[in-house]
Amino acid sequence: MNELIQYTPQEKSVIASLHQAHQALLHTKDIGELMRLRGGVEGLRYTAKQWGASKEIVNQAVEMKLRIERGLGQRLADMEKAPGKRTDLVTSCYQVDDVPTLSEIGISKMQSSRWQSVAALPLDVFERYISETKNSLQDLATATVLKLSQKYQKYEKRKAQAPTLNTLPPTVNLYHAPFQDVCAELPDGSIDFILTDPPYHGEHLPLWLDLAVAAKRILKPGGYLFAYCGQMFLPDMLSMLGESLDYVWLAGIQHKHGYTQIWCYEILNAYKPILIYSNGKPGRSLAWLVDLFSGGQGDKEAHEWAQPETEATYFIEHVTFAGETVLDPFMGSGTIPRAAHKLGRHVIGCEIDEQHFLTARSTF
Repeated sequence: MNELIQYTPQEKSVIASLHQAHQALLHTKDIGELMRLRGGVEGLRYTAKQWGASKEIVNQAVEMKLRIERGLGQRLADMEKAPGKRTDLVTSCYQVDDVPTLSEIGISKMQSSRWQSVAALPLDVFERYISETKNSLQDLATATVLKLSQKYQKYEKRKAQAPTLNTLPPTVNLYHAPFQDVCAELPDGSIDFILTDPPYHGEHLPLWLDLAVAAKRILKPGGYLFAYCGQMFLPDMLSMLGESLDYVWLAGIQHKHGYTQIWCYEILNAYKPILIYSNGKPGRSLAWLVDLFSGGQGDKEAHEWAQPETEATYFIEHVTFAGETVLDPFMGSGTIPRAAHKLGRHVIGCEIDEQHFLTARSTF
C-alpha cells in the first residue's frame, strides 16, 4: 500500500493558495486580475523555494504561473487583433476611447511579447511539456516554454512553405508511418545496420521494446544496432534491448556546445550515450571506432532533436560497406538517411510526424 505524501503546514498553505488561484483563473477574463494572480503565485513560488519546499510544490507554483501567463498572452493577443473591442478584456469600467496602455496596466512590451508567445504554443504541446517535465523530475520554466513556442512557430512557417518533393533515388525508401508497421513488411535478415535516435522520455519506453523485437528479426545475423539514448532511463533501455539483442558496448557523444543541466540531480551533463548491440555474435569488427566522439550541432530548426550529419557519417563508415542497407526507424528530419545515401548505402527511414517527414523527404 502506497504511503500518503506528508506535507508540512507551509506546503499545505501553498497548495491551498494555488488551488484558489486556479479557481480564480477559471473564472476571470480581467487582465488586471490576472496580473494580481500572477504576482501572488510568483510570491508563493519564491516563498516555497525559500522554505526549502519539495520540487513538487515549487513546480506546482511554476505551473500555475505558466497557466496564468498563457491566459494573459491570449487576452493581450485579442487586444491587438480587435483594438476597438478591448473594453471587456481589460476592465468593464473603461470606455473604448479610454483603453489603458500596457504601461498603465503594469505590463512591459517584453512581458506582452513573452506571454503571447507562451499562448501561441498549441495547448496539447503545452500540456505535454508540463506533464513530461514533472514526470522526469525536471524544473518547469517559462524560458523553456518560450523555446518550444519559437520552435513551433518555425515549424508552422516551414509547413506553410510546402517543400517541393522530388522523385526519390531508387536506393532511398522513406515512410510516413510507424516503424513497427514498416518493419513488419521487411524480410527477415534484410538490414545491415540500424542507426537511430529514439525518444528518451519515460512514456516512450515501450518503443524501445518494439525496436528490439523488430531488430532481432530484420537485422542480418551479427548486424549492429546503434541507438542514441538519455541517461535518465538508461537501465530500462538496456533491459529492453537486451531481451532480444546482445550487448556490445556503450559509446558516447561529447557535447561540443556546453552542458545540459540535469536539475533534479544538479548534474552538468557533458555527453550523450550510444548503445551498441548486435543480433547475435557480431559479424564484423568495428574498424577501431573511437567510442567517444566529439559531436557537432544538428539542424535544430529542422528538428529540435536533430543530431549532426558528421556523427551519422562516422558510424555508417565504420559499420557498413557501400551497397548495404541502413535503417533509421525514427528519422526525424532525415539526418541519418541523408548521410547513408551520400555514402552509397541503401536507405530506409520511418517518421510519424508529417512535417518532419516532409522535411526529410524534400532533402533528397
